[in-house]
Amino acid sequence: MMNDVKLFMRSSTGREFLRGIRDHLERRVINKVRFRGHEDGITTTLVLDNGETYSFNDEELDLGVLREQFSALFRLFDSRT
Repeated sequence: MMNDVKLFMRSSTGREFLRGIRDHLERRVINKVRFRGHEDGITTTLVLDNGETYSFNDEELDLGVLREQFSALFRLFDSRT
C-alpha cells in the first residue's frame, strides 16, 4: 500500500493534485480551528481567511492514540457505563 502512495505522489497526476492543495493553503491565514468527533477520532477543520475550509484527520487525534495517551480518563469513562 505504501508503495502505491509513493507511486501516486511521484506521478504527474499526483503531483498536480498535491500542488492544488498546496496552492490552496499556502499564504492563507487560519482564522478558526474547529474539531468534530466521529467514530474513529476527531476531525480538525481549518477556516481560512478567504472563508474556505480544510478538514483533515491527524493520527494524533485517532481514537486509538487518544485511548493510549489518556488511558486513565478512558478507564474512568468505561467504568461509568
